[in-house]
Amino acid sequence: MKLLEPTLLEEIGLVANAKGFHTKIVRFRTAQLYTQNKFNLLREESEGYSKLIVLFAEYNINGVIDPHGLAKNVLALIGTFDLDPNRVIDIFLDAFESRPLIQAFDALIKEFKLSSISTYLGLKFQRIYEAEQSNSKSSIPLARAAAVLISNEFVRLEELYPFVFR
Repeated sequence: MKLLEPTLLEEIGLVANAKGFHTKIVRFRTAQLYTQNKFNLLREESEGYSKLIVLFAEYNINGVIDPHGLAKNVLALIGTFDLDPNRVIDIFLDAFESRPLIQAFDALIKEFKLSSISTYLGLKFQRIYEAEQSNSKSSIPLARAAAVLISNEFVRLEELYPFVFR
């Protein structure tokens, strides 16, 4: 869509000030492109998260699930219940930590930004490190899941380095 120049619009009398109109256009476009979506956690339905957890638990119990069906169902739950994708990644990593078989989660991992997965994985390492200071949790399952993700090139060790090695 081609817009008329602000100076031309001022000359024909549609806008009072060409410079002010141009500033408004720039601000509008910037707001459209760079405004982050903020998820209202009160708007989200806990039913969606419970269905997501049941879906992952079903995989962990049965071990047989269609990988593309899993990804499709997770994305459908995100859309249907307005779930925060970041919280979904966190729940996904919990499920993956308990059963890190890449075949079932391969299609789902590709639906998320890989940098987001590495960031959340690193934050989980930080939480576990802080919890281990009080001798409350082991990091072996998370390290095993991270090793599987690194070996399948979904996460790079360089991305985890700031979180893991202090």
